[in-house]
Amino acid sequence: MIVVPGYHDPKQNQTPSAAKKKDFVTLVDVAGKEHTINVRANGERLQLGAIAEIELQAGDRLWFRANSSGVTNGTLATLAA
Repeated sequence: MIVVPGYHDPKQNQTPSAAKKKDFVTLVDVAGKEHTINVRANGERLQLGAIAEIELQAGDRLWFRANSSGVTNGTLATLAA
């Protein structure tokens, strides 16, 4: 799965197939809209990753790496008790 910073929830983006053109990949968001990305031109901004659930406890620190409603990229937070 390709995780693209700025997309709301990477769990809900899918990569159905590689585009027919070389160096392009197509993502489908939760609304079903397809987004074709030039990997050669934008590859440095893409991240490959695995999605997993983790347990968090009071005092754990979180680093937000994408903008979202009320959260700015780079924000650091500590979970309260």
